[in-house]
Amino acid sequence: MKATVDTETCRGCGFCAKMARGVFEINASGKAYASETDIPEDLMEFAEMAAEECPESSIKIY
Repeated sequence: MKATVDTETCRGCGFCAKMARGVFEINASGKAYASETDIPEDLMEFAEMAAEECPESSIKIY
């Protein structure tokens, strides 16, 4: 599975990067972005939690 972040709606709170570092990072403009690789099994639960808790619903797991 992979993740995407809608950079138009992301406000850069950083919750996702704290929950699943390596899946989500914060870029120079303060917005989150997702790794282009598959989500590692040991981070899947944290990535899903980040998606569920994102205040702007900017994260999708597919």
